[in-house]
Amino acid sequence: MNRIVFIYIRAFFVMLICAAMLFCLCGCTVNDNNPNNVNNDIVEVPKPTSYPTPTFVPTVEPSPTPEQTAAATPEVTGAIMPGETDNPLSEEKLVALTFDDGPYGEVTNRILDVVEQYAEYGVHVTFFALGSQAEKFPNTVKRAADLGCEVANHTYSHKNLTKISEDERTSQVEDTADIIESITGTRSKLVRPPYGAKNDDVRATVKYPLILWSIDTLDWKTRDTDSTVAEALKAVDGDIVLMHDVRDDTAAAAEQIIPALVEQGYKLVTVSEMFEAKGIALENGKAYRKAR
Repeated sequence: MNRIVFIYIRAFFVMLICAAMLFCLCGCTVNDNNPNNVNNDIVEVPKPTSYPTPTFVPTVEPSPTPEQTAAATPEVTGAIMPGETDNPLSEEKLVALTFDDGPYGEVTNRILDVVEQYAEYGVHVTFFALGSQAEKFPNTVKRAADLGCEVANHTYSHKNLTKISEDERTSQVEDTADIIESITGTRSKLVRPPYGAKNDDVRATVKYPLILWSIDTLDWKTRDTDSTVAEALKAVDGDIVLMHDVRDDTAAAAEQIIPALVEQGYKLVTVSEMFEAKGIALENGKAYRKAR
């Protein structure tokens, strides 16, 4: 009986030893598969891939040397080259027809009818208007300006500027300039003193060029159409012709003078246009009879 117990006890210890040996073998295998003894429950996040630093360097265009720098050509607007002019009238034969003491509705409009009829020839005339008359016929003044004619200043009531005070002289001129500007939108640039009268006082106080004439048709005196036409047709390049748009005989004369001068090859222009084309600068207080 004791022998049988001994055998069982011995068998138990053999089995216990075998189990211990088996456990040791399994532990070695686990350690071989995880040599760093790292906890297998931690997931390692991969590091981002490193790329090489770009070697591209932007190309910088080198600055030109002084020898390579081209001189910039300035932009020139309206340049006048030698032998050339920017005024198409500069080589033309020019005459300025002028009319004083108006406007008078029917007479002045007859003259404007001829101007309009010859518009294709660039016909313009100058009206030295009285302020008192411009107030009466503003539509006629506006029509003249719209047709390219010049509406200039002949004082308000045709007073002799040499025989009135400085204040009245200024009023006669500036009040008329105000009236013309209110009608046309443009302030008159020229003054024709009544009777052509001027002295040092007039030259000192009237701050505009003083425009006289080189041909007096005497239409105011003769009241004869044929005589007025004959005198006007004596005009040559640069002349200023004096007439008055107050009577029908002068309107009838204009209806002949304008086509006749156009046929002779003259350009009929305003006083300002003529002096500009001739390259003559008009000065305030200075009197001019012709543009030559």
